[in-house]
Amino acid sequence: MNNKVAPRLGTAISKLRQSPGSRGSRDQRKIVLHYHLFKNAGTSIDQILKNNFGEQRWRNQEFPSGGGTLAILKGNSCSNAVEDWLRTNPDVQVLSSHTAVMPLPNIPATTVFPILFVRHPLTRLQSAYFFQRHRFHAGIDKMATRLAAQSDFAGYVSGLMARQNNSMARNFTAVRLAAAVPGPTNQLEQRALSALNTLPFVGSVERFNQSLSVMEHWLRPHFPGFRADPVWRNATQGQPRSMSDRLDQILDDLGPRLYEQALQVNEADLLVHKAAMARIEALYDALSATTSQGDQGARN
Repeated sequence: MNNKVAPRLGTAISKLRQSPGSRGSRDQRKIVLHYHLFKNAGTSIDQILKNNFGEQRWRNQEFPSGGGTLAILKGNSCSNAVEDWLRTNPDVQVLSSHTAVMPLPNIPATTVFPILFVRHPLTRLQSAYFFQRHRFHAGIDKMATRLAAQSDFAGYVSGLMARQNNSMARNFTAVRLAAAVPGPTNQLEQRALSALNTLPFVGSVERFNQSLSVMEHWLRPHFPGFRADPVWRNATQGQPRSMSDRLDQILDDLGPRLYEQALQVNEADLLVHKAAMARIEALYDALSATTSQGDQGARN
């Protein structure tokens, strides 16, 4: 197999500096593939990527849906279409897509640097609700935008949850992570957590700045001069900023019964969210300690 996936961050922060290009041809193509999960800070990440690579080398492309949750978990995704598109667009260095689904592309003489961010499922739903209402009033009439415009937040969440094969309100992030790891459809949590531990980088919206520091440290050896300076784009305005305050507001809006139901049908997402935050915190702490030791050594 000539394709390479960028090295995972690993437990040792020194692995962040390893360059996969040194193991292959000097002509190795490097692609940053941003899996832009809906309302997971993806627009902000896209702006950071544009700032580094420019509009010409950054591209957004959407792909046909292979179906709902079961189709994704069975491996019937658009991953082959993503791979074909990258093959026929050799000048593209960064691809961002809402609809690209793993497994990762397998392209000869190419190293893929996958980026995705995860988020608490209920705050993601709250952000999606306000965004979809805005889109409806801007003239975009689709099922989700219409549901948001015609419902309060509780109605929006219950309406989405009623669609059994639609993951928008049912482990949205875990389903897309699980697509990276083949396995039975009834092993969603195991597959999603396996992907989280295998992929080289998974950021956390709730640990956004720390995630950017880790991402910068990971990408810079392969893309000299890369900077992940924090930017916020497309963020929901007027909402409480702290996690606890937002969850308190969501509890008030949904009511205790629906709130608990929403947590239950997003159990895999909650596990992924917790694990991703813990991983980023550990990597950021290790990175900070390494930086401090380097500074101390320089002073000595």
